[in-house]
Amino acid sequence: MPGLHAYRGATDRLAVRRLVPAVPVQPPNAAFAPRPALLPRSVATGRLAPLLASVRNGLSNQDMRSTSRTTALAAQPLDAPSFDGLFARLLALLATAAAVLALAPQASAQGGYRGTKLENIGVELPVPRHYEPIPVDPLEEWVVHKWVLQQSKMREPEKDEWGNEYPKPYRPTLEMVWIDNVPDAGPITGGEGTPPPVPGARKEPRPQSEPTNSLERYLAREPVGGRLMGERFVIYPGTFELGPAQEQKDIDDENTATMYELHPGPNGQDLGNIRAWAYEVKSAKRTIAFIGYCEEPEWKDHTKIWEHMASKVEFFAPDGKDAEKLRKAYARRPQYVDPEFRIKIIQNLVRGWDYKDTENYIFIFRDNLEKSPLLRRLMTDIEAIRELYIELFPPSGPITAVSTVRICKDEDEYMQYGGPPGSGGYWNPGAEELVFYDYPDKEGEKKGTGTENTLIVLYHEAFHQYIYYSTGEVAPHSWYNEGTGDYFSGALISGGKYKKMQVNTWRIEYIQQMIRDKRFIPWQEITKFSQGEYYRQDRVGLCYAQGWSMIYFLRECKEARDHEVWSKILDIYFNVMKDEYNKGLAEALEGLAEGAELDPTAKYMIGLAARDVAVEKAFEGVDWFEIEEAWKEFTLSLKVPK
Repeated sequence: MPGLHAYRGATDRLAVRRLVPAVPVQPPNAAFAPRPALLPRSVATGRLAPLLASVRNGLSNQDMRSTSRTTALAAQPLDAPSFDGLFARLLALLATAAAVLALAPQASAQGGYRGTKLENIGVELPVPRHYEPIPVDPLEEWVVHKWVLQQSKMREPEKDEWGNEYPKPYRPTLEMVWIDNVPDAGPITGGEGTPPPVPGARKEPRPQSEPTNSLERYLAREPVGGRLMGERFVIYPGTFELGPAQEQKDIDDENTATMYELHPGPNGQDLGNIRAWAYEVKSAKRTIAFIGYCEEPEWKDHTKIWEHMASKVEFFAPDGKDAEKLRKAYARRPQYVDPEFRIKIIQNLVRGWDYKDTENYIFIFRDNLEKSPLLRRLMTDIEAIRELYIELFPPSGPITAVSTVRICKDEDEYMQYGGPPGSGGYWNPGAEELVFYDYPDKEGEKKGTGTENTLIVLYHEAFHQYIYYSTGEVAPHSWYNEGTGDYFSGALISGGKYKKMQVNTWRIEYIQQMIRDKRFIPWQEITKFSQGEYYRQDRVGLCYAQGWSMIYFLRECKEARDHEVWSKILDIYFNVMKDEYNKGLAEALEGLAEGAELDPTAKYMIGLAARDVAVEKAFEGVDWFEIEEAWKEFTLSLKVPK
C-alpha cells in the first residue's frame, strides 16, 4: 500500500486474499440427501414449529393447547373429517403465515432500528441495531459513512459432510457515498476569456477529465490502485456498473430516489458470490448513494434492510455550534498543539467512538475503552517514548503537528478500516494517522501478552510518525526506518518514564535462525534496498528481523558503541539525509515563484537522492566483512525472552 508504513508481525500474510467462491467441493458421484420441500425453513424451525410438530405427531387438541400460547388459536377443534385433511389445512395456514413473516426486514428480528443523526453532514436515517458503524479513512473523498453487520450476527463457516469448509463469510456492508453535482467542464478556449498563466505552474495544462458527478462515474473511478473491502475482495475502477433501474420515485419536491442492482463490470472478475446493490437519492445539488455488498445467502434479507435505511433518509442543516465550544475548551488548554486539527477529527467521529487528548496526540477509540487501564497506559507511554525519539533524533525545527492514534477494537475492525493484510498497524502520513488494534491475550499464553503486543506496535508506528515530521517528510531507507521502529518496540516504560531497551520478541528467534542457516542478506546489499525490495514477499519477514538486529547491534553492542567508525554510522546517516534533503528542496524552490509548491514527485526524487548520499557517507570506511562478523556473533549471543 503506497505511502503507508505497515508493521508486519511474526507471521506475514502479504498477498491480498482473493475471494474464494463459497461452493463446497464434493467427491465424484456423491449423493446429497434430498431437502424436504413441504415448508420453508422459517416455518420448520421458527416460531410456528411447535404447532407443526404437534400436528405431525397426531397430538390431541388438549396436548396442542399446552404446547405454547402462540399456537392456542390454531389448536381449536376443526371440522375436518380426517387427520389428513386437518394437516393439509394447517399446512396452508402455516405457509401463509410464513409468507407474512418474511415480508418484514430481517432487522426486526434482530432488535429493530435505531434513529441515527449524522450531525456532520446533516443526514438522519434508521440504522439496524445489529449493524455497527466503521470509521472511514480520513483521506477518503467520497464515502462519508459505512456500516457492517456485527460480527456476532454472522453465520459461521460451514462444513459439508466431507469436511470441506466454506471460506469466512463476508460481512454485509453498506456505504454512504456523497457526490456533489458539479457541472462538466466546458471546452478550453483561447481569447479574452482565457485566464493568465499562474507563476510556477506547469507550462502544459493537465488533460481535462470528467468530474465525478454521478453514481455511474463514481463506480468507474474507484481508486486506480484498488480499495480493500475487508479481507475478501478489492474494488477496482469498473468492478461494478449500474444495471437497469429497479424502482424510481419522488421522495419530495427536491429529491428523487432510484434503486439498482449493480452488475460486475469490466474489472468484476473473481467476485465469486459477492453481489452489490445501490440506492441513489438525487437532488439538484448532490447525489447520496447507498451502496451495499454481501454474499448470495444474505442478499434477500439485507437488500430489504438497506432499502429501508435509504428510503427513510431525511436531511437537516448541520449543526456547527460544537466547533466553537471546542475552540473555547482548547483555548483553556494551550498545551494541546494544533486545536483546529483536533476539532476536525472530533467532528468526524462516528457513533460508538470517543476521543482523548495528550499534548502531541489525539486518541480515537471505541467508547468501551474510555476507562480502560490499556488506554491510560497508551496515552502515557506514547508521550514518554516521544522524548526518547527526540533525544536520539533531534528534529529540524519545532514540531507543531498533532497525530491521530486510532485504536480499533480487534483485527477484524482493523481490516475493515483498511489495515494492510498481514500487518499489525500502520502509519498513514497523508491522513496523519497511526492505526492499530487492541491485541487480545491468546489462548495458552501468559496474561498480558495482548497488551505487550499492542505496545510493540504502538512504539514502532509512533516512530514512523515522529520521523516523518522531524526529517521534513522524507523517509530513511527501510533497514533504518523499519529497523529503528522495531528497535523502539523493545522499550521498557514504567511509570511514564523510559527505563531500558529490550530485545524485540517478534524478531530475535527468526534472525538467529537465519544467521545459523547462513540465509541472511549481506549488509552491503540490504542497506541500499528500496522499500519495494525490502517488502518483497519472499523475504519481507527476514528483512524486518535483520533490520531490527542491525539497529540493535549498532545501538546496544558495546563493541559497536566503542568502535571509532561504527559508533557514528546511525548519526551520520540521519544528519546527512536531513541536510541533503533540505538542500535539495531549497535548490528546487529557487526556480519557482514565491508561494509556489513543489510537485510531490519532485520531493520524492529529492528524498531518494538524499538517502543515497546518506548511506554512502554513513558506511564510508566500513569493512563490510568485519562488521557482519561482529553483528552475527552479538546477535547469536542474545537471550530469547521467556
